[in-house]
Amino acid sequence: MVSRFHRKTETYLSTEASAKEDHLKSYLKGFTFVEIMVVLGITLLLAGIAISYSQESRQLILLNSEKVKIAESISKTKALAITGYTKPASLPPPCAYGFEVNYTNQTFSIFFINKTATFSCLDVLSLLTINASVPITYVDGYPQKIDKNIKISPHPTDGLLYAIFIPPNLDVALFDSANSRNSFSSLGIDLEAKSSPSIKGTVTVSQNGYLSF
Repeated sequence: MVSRFHRKTETYLSTEASAKEDHLKSYLKGFTFVEIMVVLGITLLLAGIAISYSQESRQLILLNSEKVKIAESISKTKALAITGYTKPASLPPPCAYGFEVNYTNQTFSIFFINKTATFSCLDVLSLLTINASVPITYVDGYPQKIDKNIKISPHPTDGLLYAIFIPPNLDVALFDSANSRNSFSSLGIDLEAKSSPSIKGTVTVSQNGYLSF
C-alpha cells in the first residue's frame, strides 16, 4: 500500500517537473530574433537620448558658467571705477577702469587708465578709439581665458570690444568690435558651445552700465 503511494507520488512529481520544463521551453521559444532586435534597438535609443541629454546639459552649465565669469568681471570693473576714485590705492587715482574682450585670443580683461604727461583724464571722455596712445595697465589676474569648449564672438550687429567706466559720475563709453566708440543702447558678447552650436547666450552692457545675461 505504501509502495503504491510512493510510486504515485513519484509519478506525479515527475509529470509536474516535465510540464514545467515544457512550459519553460515554450516560453523561451516565444522570443523571435526580430523581437529581440526590437527590444535591443529601443534600449540603445533610450541610452543614446540619455547620453545626448547629459552632454547638452554639461555644455549648457559650462556656457552659463562662462557668462557669469564675464558678467562678474564687468561688474568688478564698475566697482573698481568707484572705489578707485573714492578710496584710491595710489595718487593720483586712475582716470578710468575698463573691460576688454579679445576675440582672437578668446580672453577678457580688466584694465585701468592712468594720467601721464601726454594723456589727461579729460582725454578719456573724448576717446573715439582705443589705441597705443591710451596708457592701459591690466589688473592682476587678467587676461582670463575662455574655456576651450566655449567660443566667444562679437554680437553680429552690436559687438562689444571695450567698456570704459569713468568716475566720478561713472560715465560709460562703449566701443564696438571695430574699435569705434558707439552710441548704440547696448553692445554684446555672444557665447556658443563648440560641440553644440544650438547652445548659446549673450552678455550685453548698456550705455548706462547695466548688465544683461
